[in-house]
Amino acid sequence: MVEEKTLFLILAIVMVVVAMTAPILIYATRYKKVPPDKAMVVFGRQMPGGRGYVVVSGGGKFIIPIIESYEMLDLSAKVCDIELKGLTTGGGTLGERISISTSTTYKVSSEAASLNTAAEHLLHVPDEEIRKMVQGILEGHIRGMVAALTYDQIEHDRDETARKIYTMASMDLRNLGLEIRAFSIKGVQRLE
Repeated sequence: MVEEKTLFLILAIVMVVVAMTAPILIYATRYKKVPPDKAMVVFGRQMPGGRGYVVVSGGGKFIIPIIESYEMLDLSAKVCDIELKGLTTGGGTLGERISISTSTTYKVSSEAASLNTAAEHLLHVPDEEIRKMVQGILEGHIRGMVAALTYDQIEHDRDETARKIYTMASMDLRNLGLEIRAFSIKGVQRLE
């Protein structure tokens, strides 16, 4: 008789412990932390602000089981090197043919509005496709700038030329949720 009471008491204690720890374990498995080089896009229901998603940068968030899901957006910096050959400079009717090489460091912007834009445009886009978008935008602005300047203007005032390209390209990339962290002209060369 005593053994049954002891067994019943042990079973009751185990059930109470399980009942108390189950919610904590469920919460612990559904709480997702966001590292500094990522942003978490939570979606699946109407969120505050009228969107069907919310972007969490830093910290963490409880993901409601069944209702919500999440994906991570990479915020790390990437490099895009561009070399364009056979461009014709401006500077009158006798433009020169040149080669220009540049290097750009870009990333998804950490600014709140830009993170929302990036979530809408880039969430499931592979890094290589994003790099191609950045490259296309930069190539267009580099070609436009080369067509407006002479070889001497580009070569002797690289910093100013780079600043102009950076400014123009930054505006276009901001529309995708991206930002340029660094842009430089590595080399300019006349072609025969």
